[in-house]
Amino acid sequence: MIMNIGTKSVLFGALHAIVLAIPLLAAVIRFFYPQYSSCEKCGLTWNLCKSKSVKTTERDGTFATCDKCWEQSSLSEIKKYYTKVYKMQENSLRFTEYSMKHTLEHLLNCVELEYARTNSR
Repeated sequence: MIMNIGTKSVLFGALHAIVLAIPLLAAVIRFFYPQYSSCEKCGLTWNLCKSKSVKTTERDGTFATCDKCWEQSSLSEIKKYYTKVYKMQENSLRFTEYSMKHTLEHLLNCVELEYARTNSR
């Protein structure tokens, strides 16, 4: 079956609304797609939704929410999700030779700028 972008968007919107209404559904979806991480708010896995990336440099960025949750959340909620992901990433590097390329403060400043840019329309 061939789907165009409009159809995918409508299907994602419907799935997103259902997952927000029935959070257990997101847990079931994550069970079937353990290889994917997921939106920190709705829990949909990245193979089923579009992530909202926030650039931290010209070449790098990070994402914690899907684009729908980004649009529907307050700045304080968004900052909470991006803080959680930053701390998970930082913790995953703890016993390796790698380190974060930016501080949490820098990330949250980038989140604020992107939120202002995308929500001023």
